[in-house]
Amino acid sequence: MEWRRILGPNLKLEILCGLTVALALVPEAIAFALAAGLPPDVGLNSAWIIAVVTAIFGGRPAMICGATGSLAVLVPGTVAMPHGKELLFYAVMVMGVLEMVLGVLQVGTLVKLIPVPVMIGFCNGLALVIGLAQFSNFKARGVVPMCLFVVCLFVCLFVCLFVCCLFVCLFVVVVFFSPFWVLFVWFVLVFLSFSFFWGMLCPKFLFGGGEIFCARKC
Repeated sequence: MEWRRILGPNLKLEILCGLTVALALVPEAIAFALAAGLPPDVGLNSAWIIAVVTAIFGGRPAMICGATGSLAVLVPGTVAMPHGKELLFYAVMVMGVLEMVLGVLQVGTLVKLIPVPVMIGFCNGLALVIGLAQFSNFKARGVVPMCLFVVCLFVCLFVCLFVCCLFVCLFVVVVFFSPFWVLFVWFVLVFLSFSFFWGMLCPKFLFGGGEIFCARKC
């Protein structure tokens, strides 16, 4: 078959690329689900469904699809409506049908008429909306002492700096001393280590339920 002839020499590389993209989609799907006001499992299920559908019915090889921030910031309005979560599935189906109709009519060519400053402004505004939407997730039960807040802040900064230095060292080692396949293994280990230290060092009350935390002096 045709796909065997194409993937035969590069089968290992294709599997490695697929695993890398799958791991990269996990935090993106969770982040966009939270920005849309939905549980994380909704974003994870949507990510693999759209990936499978695109791989089977897509018209271009090596195409990767996933959640987009432009849609994630529009979904909260639908979710906030009565029975919004139940009707969201049907809204997505209707959106897909409309996109197929617009594709048949070749309406996408009209995008060329949008000026570049408008596109830049849209992307910048979208980044601001997604960034501001994340502040609602930083909540705490009660009041956090000022000294503990400062300690946690420095610990978080230290962990981020440590991970950045680790990535630089990893890049140098992989590029100059290691084969390409080691890159995948090292990236997985780094992300698991970062997640472990982040969960151990950051107190749960900084991200728990309740009101937004406020600092007070010890």
